[in-house]
Amino acid sequence: MNRYEISQYVDSIAQDIMAEREHWDAEDLHDIAHEHADGSQYVIYYAQAHDFVHALDGVERNEAESHIVDCGIHPESYDDFAVQIAYWALYELIMEAVAEKLKQAEAEEA
Repeated sequence: MNRYEISQYVDSIAQDIMAEREHWDAEDLHDIAHEHADGSQYVIYYAQAHDFVHALDGVERNEAESHIVDCGIHPESYDDFAVQIAYWALYELIMEAVAEKLKQAEAEEA
């Protein structure tokens, strides 16, 4: 996995979320992003989590690690730590991508 593939994957998720826009509002977005991140193969499977984490840039990885610390999560193993980093990074990337798509949609509607 590389940075481009992460971008494409996240954009695909954001497009899916936006396609269902009439069925959710801004309050639901955190739950929706959580569901997508938590169910991702990059979070479920250790090897894919490691590949995903490896492809993140340093800022994304550091922010994900900060979320883990801030939430008081204590990973049980190296693999669990990779899964946690992958989850938080993916969650944030999804939130950012959907926010950008919402901004674009609002600009088009104006």
